[in-house]
Amino acid sequence: MFDFSKKKTIFSPCLCLLVLVALRSGACESGNIDVVRKDVEEAFSSKSFSSIAARYGESRDVQVTLENEYDEENPSLNLEFKNISALSTWFFEKHGHSENLIIPSPVVCRPAGCAYQLPELTLHHGVYLLGFEIRKAGECTLLTRLHIYWG
Repeated sequence: MFDFSKKKTIFSPCLCLLVLVALRSGACESGNIDVVRKDVEEAFSSKSFSSIAARYGESRDVQVTLENEYDEENPSLNLEFKNISALSTWFFEKHGHSENLIIPSPVVCRPAGCAYQLPELTLHHGVYLLGFEIRKAGECTLLTRLHIYWG
């Protein structure tokens, strides 16, 4: 056991630095597009993005592009949320009772995100995942945009 009260050592500042690095690395995750795709699809299907808030918790200003087939005045709307937790709250309020949450195929993924192809015929009151975007910030993968369609 070290006695830090008797003399100063370099060990104490190093220990503090290691703790800070460990806390920082626990606040986010670096994931490839396949991992992020699985996480986003699971969050969408479960109607809750809170399950990925811890993993991508560093994400700020998450944008949602919402296409609404039934709104002729505003068929496309951009919403902004301060973080994934706020997005999750909104998503559950809007879709918590939705029965038809659909993840279309085919999907095209690139390192910056995935885009899903909307089917020619859509279900009445269907909610479709059309895509998402991510970006890297240091060691963290950040969810920056979600694209959904209300049919």
